[in-house]
Amino acid sequence: MIQIASGYGFADENFSRMPERSYRLLQKVAEDFQLGETKVIIAAGGWSINYDLAGIVPTHTEAELMADYLIDILHIPQENVLREERSRDTIGNAYFCKGIIKKLGCMHVRIYCADYHEERLRWIYKKIFGPEYSIEICTVETGKMQDSAFIEAQHYAFERQKEFLKSMTEGDDAWLEKRLYNDPYYQSKRPEKLATIAMGKE
Repeated sequence: MIQIASGYGFADENFSRMPERSYRLLQKVAEDFQLGETKVIIAAGGWSINYDLAGIVPTHTEAELMADYLIDILHIPQENVLREERSRDTIGNAYFCKGIIKKLGCMHVRIYCADYHEERLRWIYKKIFGPEYSIEICTVETGKMQDSAFIEAQHYAFERQKEFLKSMTEGDDAWLEKRLYNDPYYQSKRPEKLATIAMGKE
């Protein structure tokens, strides 16, 4: 089994801290790693597409901060931590992580995410990985599930992503390779609430 830790943006303007939910998520990843069920953790995340749309280039990636925390603070051996640093959203997380996992020859994946992200993340990973992969989801509580505006933004993102991927056959890497970050879907500005969440500011 391979563990994937989902990134959730940056908590400061220097791109040096993660939101609190990311630290809790990584603690859970490390605890499960110590059980010996897996030898590989993928820290997944470049930065939100909203930074690109705003003309901002972060000085770090989400994966870099997560990997450093796993190695330096949670004492996971460096050789067991891989980085996926090319993605700009959950779709990219899944696509680029799949590329790494295919090379490792593993068909069982456990993805760690925030509770409010679970439904959307599960659908996207199943769509992109395809039926031959076994996918587990492990969530961490964030206190956001009762925040109606926060959850409404998640539903909006989910509907747009389903619309973008609706003509893709499950597991079709070639379909997504031609469109990821090139499709007009990626050029349109996101609602402010959604952008703020994706960038880690809430």
